Amino acid sequence: MRQIKSSVFACVFLLLAVACFLYSCSGISGSFNNDVHEYFDLMTNTAAIEKHEVASPTQKGSGGQLCISSADAPVSVSYYLRNPKRFVFTKGQSLVYGLEDSYTETVSEADGVSVSQDLTDPSIIYIEYSADFLREREGGFHPITEVINLKHPYSLEDFGSYSFPLYCNSVPPLMQGSVCLADNSSPNKAVLFMNLPNPDSLKYIHKDLAYLRIDGRTISIESLQNPGTVTFTGGSDLHVTSTPVVDPSTADVEYSGQTYHRFEGNAVFSPGTSGASGTTLFYETGEPLTSGKSYVVEFIDMMGFTSAVEINASANQIGEVSYENTGGGTLTYKDSLLNDHDGTVSPNTIYGEDGKAYLVLVPPAGHPDAVLSYRVYRNTETTANFLKSGTVTGKNAIIIPCSTIPNEEQTYVIKAYAHKNLYMDSGESTCTIITKPFVYSGNGAISLADQITVKANGKVPSETVSEALSFNKSSTVNISLAAYPVSGSDSITGVEWSWQLLLSGLESNKASPSSGSSAAVSFSKASGAEDFSTTEIYVLRVTATYAGCQNVFFFNVKFTD
Repeated sequence: MRQIKSSVFACVFLLLAVACFLYSCSGISGSFNNDVHEYFDLMTNTAAIEKHEVASPTQKGSGGQLCISSADAPVSVSYYLRNPKRFVFTKGQSLVYGLEDSYTETVSEADGVSVSQDLTDPSIIYIEYSADFLREREGGFHPITEVINLKHPYSLEDFGSYSFPLYCNSVPPLMQGSVCLADNSSPNKAVLFMNLPNPDSLKYIHKDLAYLRIDGRTISIESLQNPGTVTFTGGSDLHVTSTPVVDPSTADVEYSGQTYHRFEGNAVFSPGTSGASGTTLFYETGEPLTSGKSYVVEFIDMMGFTSAVEINASANQIGEVSYENTGGGTLTYKDSLLNDHDGTVSPNTIYGEDGKAYLVLVPPAGHPDAVLSYRVYRNTETTANFLKSGTVTGKNAIIIPCSTIPNEEQTYVIKAYAHKNLYMDSGESTCTIITKPFVYSGNGAISLADQITVKANGKVPSETVSEALSFNKSSTVNISLAAYPVSGSDSITGVEWSWQLLLSGLESNKASPSSGSSAAVSFSKASGAEDFSTTEIYVLRVTATYAGCQNVFFFNVKFTD
């Protein structure tokens, strides 16, 4: 009897345990299902920024701050979203953005920051910083971190915010026109002459300069006062002056009763050269000069960014900067002696899109690795019109603002000089450009201003048969091609050409060659081919390619005996 009771008790206990276990598992399962449901609901019915990408070069300051340069402006940052519902966000409502250190205030396009969602891919949001916005925040004193808050487009349910630390700081400018001269002691001792950077760059961009280092000696910069005047801690061997005099016949420099002469090479010091402030800095090293002796001069800013030039006692002067468009066409410019280059100097027209045009700086021949230092001004070279400054290495394009309004022109003046260690800096050349936006037609053909047109030997396309291009069938045919915007009279350089001579819609076998890439079409009767007919009309098919777009033009051609 006792054994039966024990068995019954054991069964009841087992049933209770199983019931508890099943109840517990049911709870766990329910919790798990709820978590999975909430996760999938979150991932499929909301949106969030998951990563970002800065389109321009970045570098880090001594404290690890990620920085962009105002010289690269406008700078765009792409934010990539998880957006399965393809939500389109409205600025100020479901898309709220502002600077991290003043997030309570929305930054507007009037402040120089534009925000847009990609029209074809709603999983991308762009923020673009203008040149003016970045220039005002140079030096890295304040973050330009954007906090982006996304909300449901209809319910305004908060999807959360995204940001990453970002600052604006540009590498310090180079000392300009540096040269190593000799004093009149015996033996000669080295004296370094150089011009302080352009005051516009100092005033607007490089207010954060902290130190000057000459051949290992660090000199503090006390202040950078408007309009860009530099004050150093000084010393008996460091002089700042605006009164050195250069003898053009000997290249000797006279200052305070002393004469300093060239040791070797052809480097000639010019006070205020390369657009500098006219304030000369010279430094007495106290060291005897030897052939090939060189010295390093550096600027260091508060973030630890550094620029350096190496001055050589045996330096020759490097050649000047020239200019091209992105198609390889040369542009007119004035050299440092105000001589015209590549034709009579007039504003060069450059076409751009999305608010950007590109000007190519070209280093002097034989120095493809030269550093090209530039400044950009709106309309005219004045402090008030200063836009930005920077450097590129070798042949490189710089960004110039361009209107997005069809046919609207904007004028810019670009000043640039070449620097290469162990050489004397070049003089400063000047290029004036007008930027205008591309306007593309619906079929993707070229449209510059309104649309590009081409002339062959001065004639426009679709000439009538009676006004066709006419040539003697036994002579070599020479045809010059030129491209123009319909609304303008100035020819467009940098166009790539190809052509074919057609007969009855087919490629003609009567010309050799029957195609080419030059802007000068030249051909004669092909060897072994029958003569050109004097009763048929041929067609010259010309393809013009510019900035990746093409358009085709046709000209009637006839031959005579």
